[in-house]
Amino acid sequence: MLLDLLKKVKHPSSKQGKRIENIETLSDFQDIHKGERCFIVGNGPSLTVDDLNRLRGEYTFGVNKVYLCFAKTKWRPTYFVIQDKKMILQCKDELANADLPVKFMPDYLRETLDSSIGRTYYYPYVTRLYDGTAAEFSLSPDKQMFEGGTVAYCCLQLALYMGFSQVYLLGVDMNYSIQNTKDGLEVQQVRDYFVDGYIAKDEDRNIPNIHFSLQSYQLAKKVYANHGASIYNATRGGKLELFERVDLHEVLKTKR
Repeated sequence: MLLDLLKKVKHPSSKQGKRIENIETLSDFQDIHKGERCFIVGNGPSLTVDDLNRLRGEYTFGVNKVYLCFAKTKWRPTYFVIQDKKMILQCKDELANADLPVKFMPDYLRETLDSSIGRTYYYPYVTRLYDGTAAEFSLSPDKQMFEGGTVAYCCLQLALYMGFSQVYLLGVDMNYSIQNTKDGLEVQQVRDYFVDGYIAKDEDRNIPNIHFSLQSYQLAKKVYANHGASIYNATRGGKLELFERVDLHEVLKTKR
């Protein structure tokens, strides 16, 4: 029944001719988008519905509570990725009901989540302590996926594994009202997300670790360069200056 439902969903085909809805295991995603581009959509305050509308027809990764914008746009992510155990368990009903045809989640939750969560590929997730040890990047996320302080890092590992050679970050502001930095906990008056109410008042949440995330991004940049691929930052504003800045409108003038 699930397979019949997925066949009705209009998934794009990769240049390699594989229909995404026909893929059975995570390892089958290897190089299916070789040489193509994609967009990793974060949930920062710079993200707009207009941005998402412009991404229709592109390969995209959506993360965490991106589904909160679905009532305002027909855009849907090609792939959905989430890693935060607290968020998954608190939002599992929403995840089950959201229009997210292809999901990637950590394997330690496989037994906790039932089939109602929908079509899901479980990746072997390797968590790390924020103890100053070096970040790691997996070239085989079907065997292990390394934590990087941000779900976008999981997306970057998956994107390279899928063969994408040009990856654009959008809505990755990397700036929060409460965040851990190399100097300790920082509190500031800024908006965290693209929609109000993203974090419920009684919701248990993890505090973003900006220092750890930056270390991970630095490694991702090196790994991508070593494989002839590139990461760009199409975010409007924000604090992430590691990657070359590009304008989303200019990028989209060139068809994929």
